[in-house]
Amino acid sequence: MKKLQPKLRLAFYPLAKYSLILTATYVLVYWVFIVLLQVNVFREDVLEWWLPICFGFLLVMLLIRKRVHALKLDRDDGRVRGLYYMVAMATIALPAGLSVNYVEKATGTLTTLNMVSDIATLPSTKYYQPGFYVIQHNYPGIKYSSYYSGKRSETLHFKIYIAVPMSNHLGDTLKPAHAFLTYSYHTSISSHTADANKEQEWNAFIERSMNDYYKNKSFKFNYLEQLPNNNDRDEFMAAARKSDMYITYSDDHKVYLLKPIEGTFAHRTGNKLPWVFGSWTICMAVWFVMVIIPGIHMNKARWFFRKNYTIKEDLLLNLQSWLPTRDAYATTALIFICFIVYALVVLSGSDVMQVYNAKLVEWGGLFRSGVRQGEYWRLLTSVFLHGSIVHLVMNMLSLYLAGLFVEPVIGRARLILFFLLTGLCASAATMAFSDYELSVGASGAIFGLYGILVAMVLTGIFPRELKTFMYTLLACTAGISLFMGFFIPNVNNIAHVGGLVSGIVGGWLFFKYYRPKQDAEGELDI
Repeated sequence: MKKLQPKLRLAFYPLAKYSLILTATYVLVYWVFIVLLQVNVFREDVLEWWLPICFGFLLVMLLIRKRVHALKLDRDDGRVRGLYYMVAMATIALPAGLSVNYVEKATGTLTTLNMVSDIATLPSTKYYQPGFYVIQHNYPGIKYSSYYSGKRSETLHFKIYIAVPMSNHLGDTLKPAHAFLTYSYHTSISSHTADANKEQEWNAFIERSMNDYYKNKSFKFNYLEQLPNNNDRDEFMAAARKSDMYITYSDDHKVYLLKPIEGTFAHRTGNKLPWVFGSWTICMAVWFVMVIIPGIHMNKARWFFRKNYTIKEDLLLNLQSWLPTRDAYATTALIFICFIVYALVVLSGSDVMQVYNAKLVEWGGLFRSGVRQGEYWRLLTSVFLHGSIVHLVMNMLSLYLAGLFVEPVIGRARLILFFLLTGLCASAATMAFSDYELSVGASGAIFGLYGILVAMVLTGIFPRELKTFMYTLLACTAGISLFMGFFIPNVNNIAHVGGLVSGIVGGWLFFKYYRPKQDAEGELDI
């Protein structure tokens, strides 16, 4: 037990404490802002998964990482430590995500409606039980959808979203509806099916679904649940707008999309609460085994066993290891800004993997019509926006690689200035020489930095022995990217060329009048 106690103090007890504190804090904040105040600006998947995962990652990196390093796991070259980080993050994120889902359902209020039209005059709640209502089956709004899934997009899904208006009386068809019942039909086939067969399957699916809809008009339910803010709600809202009883030019927040529930209201939470405790218990049990197996580096662990140890010291120690180095401070700052902007766009109500075009326009994308109407700030703000997580990660890797060579030579302030100026030139080239209605991304500015690298090679800034390496680097990065841009759809090569040319010209002019100093050993000195 004496040998076990230091390991538990080092890594087991802290994770248990931090995970419980985060879960309790997150649930409290969620209940106050989302349930009580109904500040429903975030998507359901963001609230239940992505935010807990982000908080879990931060806690692990700031408070658990150094403790894991104190365990004797050095032989694995970091791979086993990565597994420890994942388990610790799951221990923090899983209970928090599952808890808010339970809290929303458990604390949701059931409002009884005398007439279904009363829903527009009463405060919004999670659940409703209408007294008198008529389902207007002959005035549905229908939205057809298809999408691919699977690692290699091997499955093709067909889905029909139906929003059926509810009214007080059968003859209220000329009155706008505030409440819509939601139903959906779904099927899937292999994406490798021949195109002609896909069309046949699609038409047959529509026919089956609509026949079922019109044959089963007596929809049964015990109560209604208001749809959460997710992708399905967007699709049902699009369906509701196609109904003849939709409120023309109305605010969508006054339209209630309701899911019929046949079960009893008392059993609305199902097994969600046991899953909250079960997930935390399982994760902690796994973590317990992972902590007691390895030994301890006592020289590293003594830091945490000191009597005057505080969490503040731990935070500062970890934060220092994450701060950017002097030679890459500006590059790192630009990368952080791009990631923060992407996170804010997602949190404002977009999909994590692929940002909606409407959100890109809203947040400052290079929208051609907007620029023509005088919104010139879009030429710059679009540089910090990205259309997908893959787009963001690939651009940030390229930015890091370019900044790694450019920033030590021209300095932090000049790198940021060149990044902004070449980004503006790339946006201007897009407006002048392409027909893209919407364009986003830092790739034009990144190509501007590669253009500065070209200028550095042409003006002899790099020693001769590095020229071959730099030519190879440019060919493998900028060259391949430009070449692939001609074959991959939706890649704005005009912006790439505009950024590259402006970077070469700007860099050549800059180095014509400014030469970095070299120290006694021939190293560049800024």
